[in-house]
Amino acid sequence: MAGERSFTCEILSPAGRVETLEAHSAVFPAADGMMGMWAGRAPAVVLLGAGPLRIDAADGGKRQYFIAGGVAQINESGLTLLADECTPKDDLDSAAVWDEIQTARRMPAETDEEVAARDRAVEIARAKFRLAQEGRPTQSWGVE
Repeated sequence: MAGERSFTCEILSPAGRVETLEAHSAVFPAADGMMGMWAGRAPAVVLLGAGPLRIDAADGGKRQYFIAGGVAQINESGLTLLADECTPKDDLDSAAVWDEIQTARRMPAETDEEVAARDRAVEIARAKFRLAQEGRPTQSWGVE
């Protein structure tokens, strides 16, 4: 929109810089729920959860990523996301992500730590699968 303020959005992963762009808004998964970002928002440091990152770019484009884990920093210059995992939505393959869910379900779960690690891996894979399936025809995946 004309006159709408923008901010710099920088996405980083262990592989390096994913993207830096001017944005009007961004919505991302915080550890305790979805969080929105607009220009002028109060500063914050937030733990990232697992789910979709949706960005409305200042050039009118839209970007979508799957992110999981890490930290988001909001300050006067904008939003910086330091994500443990970051994949463009268009690069998500439903069949491969379905296999991730099945692999996570088979992780050992004998101790409390193993149960927590397995549950977290399943949660992340399911969030990734939901995003991979958005806007695609439904298909039976052998859900029990």
